[in-house]
Amino acid sequence: ITKAGCVAVHRGFAFWADLQQDGEYFPNKVVWSDFKGPISYFPTADSLAGFQEVGTSERILRMAPLGDYLYIYTDQAIHRCALVASEELFNFEQLYRGQDAMRFKHSLIDTGDAHFYWSENKIMMVTLGDSAPLEIPWMRPTSALIFDGISETDAAYDPINREMCDLVTGGWNDNTKELWWSWPTGDNLCPNVSLVFNLTRAQNPADLVDHGFTAFCLYES
Repeated sequence: ITKAGCVAVHRGFAFWADLQQDGEYFPNKVVWSDFKGPISYFPTADSLAGFQEVGTSERILRMAPLGDYLYIYTDQAIHRCALVASEELFNFEQLYRGQDAMRFKHSLIDTGDAHFYWSENKIMMVTLGDSAPLEIPWMRPTSALIFDGISETDAAYDPINREMCDLVTGGWNDNTKELWWSWPTGDNLCPNVSLVFNLTRAQNPADLVDHGFTAFCLYES
């Protein structure tokens, strides 16, 4: 494996997906390591390493744990895998397929009990109890400025630059329980505006921030 589009850790295994392997490209292939051996991924009689192709004609964009499952987000569907007590080791199942699949890979935010991401024109949420991603109604009016732009006297931004879709950046502030997203608008080649959603305050406020960011990290000295 010379390249991996996404990497995740779950239940003591490292998962690699969207792979360049042996000179070929495998967009829908997942490889997992031996137990607690993140760089040992050759299947042998003494190793639990293995691989699985997920879906068909799909590209795996992100993987993230949720509860006892590893959720796998492709450009067409949502799959999840579970550790099982059998020779199969991991069981893969399709959870959802449709127009609300992930579109912007770095938009995924893991809050611990939910995943948030952007589809083609919506902010979606997935929890353990959901059989399909859900759009949050109170986010809908504000999220329109991402995909349609905004033109006000004190704030004017073009719609998202879809050519720079991999520059969409999501982050989670666990202290304030806030979702942060930055993205490039118009012909910008770098994120230039951000949106913040608070998940705990009574009015669920949304704030527009007139700066963009390429990474978020919660830090305490």
